[in-house]
Amino acid sequence: MATFTVEITPDSSNGTIAHAVGKFSRGSSSYKGQRRMDVAVSGVGTFSALSPETSGGENTFSLDITGLTPGTTYNWSASVYYKKTSGGWVTAGSQYDKSGSFTTKSKTPTLPKTLVNGTAYDVKGGKCLVNGTVYSIKKGRTLINGTGYDIKFQNGYTWVLNNSYTTPSSTLKEFDTPAFTSNGNKYSVFKIYGWEWIKPGIYYDNTRVNDGYGFTDEAYRTITFDEAPTGDLLAWLQANAVQQ
Repeated sequence: MATFTVEITPDSSNGTIAHAVGKFSRGSSSYKGQRRMDVAVSGVGTFSALSPETSGGENTFSLDITGLTPGTTYNWSASVYYKKTSGGWVTAGSQYDKSGSFTTKSKTPTLPKTLVNGTAYDVKGGKCLVNGTVYSIKKGRTLINGTGYDIKFQNGYTWVLNNSYTTPSSTLKEFDTPAFTSNGNKYSVFKIYGWEWIKPGIYYDNTRVNDGYGFTDEAYRTITFDEAPTGDLLAWLQANAVQQ
């Protein structure tokens, strides 16, 4: 009989992330196609991962659960799916469903700090005045032992998307997006087509950069916005990407 196991481990240094791995074993050896693992986390959302294996009865899964609160206990449930020949996804059966809970670490990523009148403040960015014009400071450089190093602020402009992502409840979600750059190209539209579509995945304008199985080019995982994202887009990024 086939078996399905799932293990979720909180990140040891970042309380906003947990790591999930799954394994489906002893399935039909004649099966053709990938399988999918969905992990639903209470109060956060559902995260999906496709197996790297494309046929057979053995599948592995790996995904990051993001957007968590440090020092918090979460309940989770996981299911495994297979793909029909017609293209749709079907649950392998409730007998394989798993559930449990985990508690995130009480740690968050730290920002640089500055001391003002005895009080430490996070340094998220800044502005300077040059000939009467105000410019935003997005990064800087410092010299250490003769070597120059970039200093980058956490300004919410650059994100690296996870390999697995949550699909919005609507079958098509087009976010209110500021202009952004990825893989050397400029875009103005960020949208996601759900699994119900013939060609699901993530699109930048009309370029399909993730087909639901992975990114067509790793460079597309990094996106830099002209302005800090807000609203639904920010919420989705916090759950499916890592802020740089």
